Amino acid sequence: MRVLFGLKTASLRFGNIYGPRSGHKKSIIAQYIKQALNGNIIEIFGDGNQTRDFIFISDLVEAILLASSVNLTGEVVHIATSETSIKEIVENLKFLISTKEVFPPVRVKKSNPRVGEIKHNFSKSNKAFKLFGWTPKVTLEVGLRLTVDWFIRQKNVENQFEIGCE
Repeated sequence: MRVLFGLKTASLRFGNIYGPRSGHKKSIIAQYIKQALNGNIIEIFGDGNQTRDFIFISDLVEAILLASSVNLTGEVVHIATSETSIKEIVENLKFLISTKEVFPPVRVKKSNPRVGEIKHNFSKSNKAFKLFGWTPKVTLEVGLRLTVDWFIRQKNVENQFEIGCE
């Protein structure tokens, strides 16, 4: 049992969090969406086959709530959805944004890989199911759609405010 300052502790390790209200984040999904909606080029470093683990915000919140309802003292639990390539993220975003008539086609360029970048970084979350019954519910496709739609609504609101201030 791990006790820190008299408190029983456990650690939840999150994948890359994305979803609505992430406009302030510098995560790859938020960054790519903002670039695409502003007509900028999405830059992929390397071939796009590098993988990361992502988690939609509502799945994360559910995992935290479930974890807080059981005794996890001393446990380290990964909370993530699945291993996904950067190329897959970009292809999904290109498709989603292409269905919106007011935005230009998404442009992508590949650059040299970043020095020292990890090729594959992902987690297995089966321990979360075993300890407190959590499994992710939001697929990547649905999560990206909800996130893109939020960014578009946010952009429309910001544009209206800019026009109204002139």
